[in-house]
Formats: sequence, structure tokens, C-alpha cells
Amino acid sequence: MIIEQKKVNKRGFTLIELLVVIAVIGLLASIVMVAMGGARKKARDARGQGDLRQIATAMELKYSDSLPEGYANLPDTSTAITTSTLLDPYLNPIPTGNGVRTYYWYDGGNNQTYCITFQMEVTTTNYFYVSQKGAGTTTSAACP
Repeated sequence: MIIEQKKVNKRGFTLIELLVVIAVIGLLASIVMVAMGGARKKARDARGQGDLRQIATAMELKYSDSLPEGYANLPDTSTAITTSTLLDPYLNPIPTGNGVRTYYWYDGGNNQTYCITFQMEVTTTNYFYVSQKGAGTTTSAACP
């Protein structure tokens, strides 16, 4: 008497195989997210620099339209630029960098009519500034 053995078709994955695949995907995803942290900071700094240049352009337009008073109606000292009425109608609303960043107005002195700064994220000891003298980075919140 010959006993016939039926072939069993094995379909699908076992629970252990699925758990291993999910664990590997999770590990790879966490490594990628950690690696992307620095790129996000650089992107936010680049956006901040662009926003600062927009604010500077709006200030220059306001200055040229309000001569001979110039910047007389703008703050005289370190003040956060938060209200849209400050540069209305040239820039409304004021860019905020998704609520992460605040831009600061400074009376630059030394015949400097405006200066705007923000603290950078990649190198937190540096500040990016824009004034009518130019743009750049400095280690102080005050413009050079």
C-alpha cells in the first residue's frame, strides 16, 4: 500500500518574518531622520536669509517713499519685527519662518539706517545680518 503525500503549498510570510522586516524598516527610517536633522537646520537658515533680504527690500522701499523723514517711524533700538503694519504695504505679512524665527530690527548707528538680524541654527554663535551696507554673518547680534 502506497500512501500519497499531498504537496502543501506554503503561501505568505510567517509572523516572525514580518516582524523582522518591520524592525529593519523602522531602524533604517530612524537613521535617515537623524541624518536629515542638519539639512533641515541649513534649510531653515537659508529661508531665514531670504526672508531677511525681503524685509530689507521692504525697508528700503519704505525709506525711499518716506523721505525726508526716512526711518523716523521705525523703532530706534533692538525690537522684534512682528507686526505687519511696520512695513505695510511693502511686506505684509512679515515672514516668520513657520513661527520658529523672529527677526530683529537694530538702529545700527554709524550712519547706518537699518540693520536686521537673526540667530542661525547651524552655528548658533553666528548671526546673519542685512543692512544697507550689505549682508553677512557676525558673532554678535549687533551689526558690524
